[in-house]
Amino acid sequence: MGIHLPYVILHAKQVLKLQSRHPADVSKGHVVVYVGKTEKIRFDVPIPYLNHSSFMHLLDRAEEEYGFDHPMGGLTIPENSAQSKGKKRKEKRQLQRQSKAKGFKGTAMAAQVEKHPVSSILIVIAMQTEALPVVNKFQLVETPHRLFPEGVPWVHYHGTYKDIIINLVWPGKDLTLGVDSIGTVSASLVTYASIQALQPDLIINAGTAGGFKARGAGIGDVYLVSHVAFHDRRIPIPVFDIYGVGLRQTFSTPNLLKALDLKAGKLSTGDSLDMTPQDEATITANDATVKDMEGAAVAYVADLFKVPAIFVKAVTDIVDSEKPTAEEFLQNLAAVTAALDEAVTQILDFISGKCLSEL
Repeated sequence: MGIHLPYVILHAKQVLKLQSRHPADVSKGHVVVYVGKTEKIRFDVPIPYLNHSSFMHLLDRAEEEYGFDHPMGGLTIPENSAQSKGKKRKEKRQLQRQSKAKGFKGTAMAAQVEKHPVSSILIVIAMQTEALPVVNKFQLVETPHRLFPEGVPWVHYHGTYKDIIINLVWPGKDLTLGVDSIGTVSASLVTYASIQALQPDLIINAGTAGGFKARGAGIGDVYLVSHVAFHDRRIPIPVFDIYGVGLRQTFSTPNLLKALDLKAGKLSTGDSLDMTPQDEATITANDATVKDMEGAAVAYVADLFKVPAIFVKAVTDIVDSEKPTAEEFLQNLAAVTAALDEAVTQILDFISGKCLSEL
């Protein structure tokens, strides 16, 4: 859907004029929206959302119903219009999940999903150093009100880019030691909570990883992951051993891979930065080119809720080299994070305006 800039500016200026009459407790960078004609429910909406096509439709309805003389100070939206939009979004998500559960093959639901461009993306990142370049690039704003339960350190940023609502989350700092909460446990929890709260169309797990020279990986290479598995969940009991490895295929994006000319490879996940001989044997069995500490955990949760997920990993260190992994990781982190940021930008540019089936 095309948006004409003068039209957007006109609506945005009119809405922002209402801020001078907002209640004193409105958060910075937000505009108050009331939904309903009789019992009005208040929402504090981030200002970047005003340019989103879904919100533009609601602005049109609000102008038809109330003009721009809103007696309560905030923008008032007719309840039937808001409910209609909410219902359509809910139906769309249900169709996506049901269609994915059936493999996106030959169903009427799949055909319906194909008609809807991706409109909401959740980006899951493990470390602050990896997250901040993306936050700055897309001018994302940290959520002032708690999206997550009280007491957890998880951080949420939001904004819009080319008609896509972007939500970025990272697990924050450990409350005792003050270091990044890396690893599979934090990744699983924050992914679960984010899916529940945000209901995204698509998840992107972006981050750094170790690479294997024997598999063709080099420092700064960016991989679009085809499969994920664990390499440190050793359960030597029939069937449980397969469960422990947890091999999963990621959401297939052949057009994205071809258009951006990214490398493709399999990812193996574990909770240690180094690699034991047992880990190495499993990684070899997993046929992995890159290894990280979060990917397979994010994939597990995404698969539970049938949310499509893609994985973008940039290589900071060569695992099968003479150089110590920790030293090489820290040495290359800043430069490789810049390459990761560029890859995420290219991916979002490609996704914009496209349906899942077109990726």
